[in-house]
Amino acid sequence: MQANFPLRDQAFGAFALIEALISNCDLRRGYVEKDHLGWCCRGRADRRSHILQRPESGDTSPTAAVKTARVVRESLSREVIATGVIRPVVGAEINVGSRVSGIVRNLPVKVGDTVEAGDLLVELDPAPFEAIVAQGLAELELSKAELALAESTLKRKQELAEKGHSSTADLESAVRDLNVARAQIGVKEARLHSARIDMAYSRITAPIRGVIADVTTRRGETVAASFAAPKFVSIVDLNQLEVQAFVDETDIGRIYVGQPARFEVDTYSDASFEATVTAINPKAAMQGSVVNYVVVLSFTGQDGRVLRPEMTAHVRLRLDERQGVLTAPRNALRQENAASLCSSNARVIGSNSRSELAGGPIKRSRLSTA
Repeated sequence: MQANFPLRDQAFGAFALIEALISNCDLRRGYVEKDHLGWCCRGRADRRSHILQRPESGDTSPTAAVKTARVVRESLSREVIATGVIRPVVGAEINVGSRVSGIVRNLPVKVGDTVEAGDLLVELDPAPFEAIVAQGLAELELSKAELALAESTLKRKQELAEKGHSSTADLESAVRDLNVARAQIGVKEARLHSARIDMAYSRITAPIRGVIADVTTRRGETVAASFAAPKFVSIVDLNQLEVQAFVDETDIGRIYVGQPARFEVDTYSDASFEATVTAINPKAAMQGSVVNYVVVLSFTGQDGRVLRPEMTAHVRLRLDERQGVLTAPRNALRQENAASLCSSNARVIGSNSRSELAGGPIKRSRLSTA
């Protein structure tokens, strides 16, 4: 059966159609259609759903339907949202320089190279250091010869003194010369050891494993380390990073050490990294007129993804979590007097189109779906 409404009955037909939908009427015997408005209500309706559709141009058949959804149980969490930045932990970024002066003879690394602890970074011209070591060896041999002479002289003086042919002063002088020769041996050995250390410093190796972040010298360049160690390269260990989140002063009172958190980065939009609050900076970080506090988060388990310093982190600090909460789609809500309502109380949890059924007017809060 089909009922067509004339143009003068448009309002009446529209109200009749809405009334039929609201009262959950039984349309098993046919459909009601309004050609001029282009809307129709047809088919079978039961207590669970209605079909309200608009036909395509030139076609009066239904093309879109109001969908139904099942209320399910999910895990919901209440979180503080903040923005942060990834930074190396203390000791994860090292500037490597030289303790001796010289000419750069070899520079086998470049920015982006991965190095292990002990790998060669820079080599200075070893010729000046080799010469100093050779000179130290020669001086040590000379001191050993002088020591042998002093021992021989003392022995002869002692024999003469026993026969009464040498004075006590000559004997004491020979003992003194022997002691000086022995001291000179110690001095020469120390100088030789220092020269060998300087020669070892001409080969600069990586103190930690990491990635070369910066190179500030070139092959053939002369470096002077008279007053300060010149910087050659910077190494960053990408496995020792942390997140520094900027938390608003209105939320900092709910943050504590050991609090669980998670964060995302723009380059891996499909991944979330678990973290834990390890420190809260007591000093405020002013950004314009906004008062923020730096919250430090540690994390592990990058799952093969490479995070780098200065990446922006979107941080969620977990305040509370509830398991097995009844949830419904957000679009199941309806508006009435500028308030969101549903068949029972609902509270909007976030922008992920989920709502928590609670039994009263909807209250918007800083909650999000877990």
